[in-house]
Amino acid sequence: MAKFVNIDKKLVKALYLGSYRIAKEGKPHTIGETLLFPVAKGMVEAVLGKKTTKEIEKIPLSNDTVKRRIVEMSSSIKEQLLLQVRECNYFALQVGDSTDITNMAQFLVFIRFDYQSEVKEKFLFCKPLVSNTRAEDIFNVINEYIMKAGISWSKCVRLCTDGAKAMSGHLSGLGARIKKSCSRKAKYSLRYSPRSFGFEGYACQP
Repeated sequence: MAKFVNIDKKLVKALYLGSYRIAKEGKPHTIGETLLFPVAKGMVEAVLGKKTTKEIEKIPLSNDTVKRRIVEMSSSIKEQLLLQVRECNYFALQVGDSTDITNMAQFLVFIRFDYQSEVKEKFLFCKPLVSNTRAEDIFNVINEYIMKAGISWSKCVRLCTDGAKAMSGHLSGLGARIKKSCSRKAKYSLRYSPRSFGFEGYACQP
């Protein structure tokens, strides 16, 4: 029984490794069955013999299976990131928008935060702006994500943008709206630079 469990774990690990590579390379999920599996099987058979391919054949690399594993890994990475952000002392946001091939505005948010004496910079989320790029709409997108993720606005100490009108308005821009949500006043820079996307003037140690 112990041997069976051990083999099963190895097969599961192999499945996740294969799914990870497919996701990392941005390939269609079907490539697991159509290319990855046949190549792996052929190489193992050529080097170790035909008998060893029986174990390779037990690895499920169907389109649906690969998709599920990628979703699981993505969810795990997201939860680990949010857990670290919730436990940080301070965080800074860098925001911007871009138009995709369907001409829809996509809003991107990056976050820099301190965690266990280390400053980390990560991609936080990407959301479509279904209406337009007014400051109110942009703030609502960010605020909804922050609230659902359980992140405290009081830890936000800096906002970095591209300086667009919707971002830079002193009274109704994104920066002004975020400041109203912070019990501690967030520093606001009109244009992004590596130096401004940080914690200057703040003690990041607990």
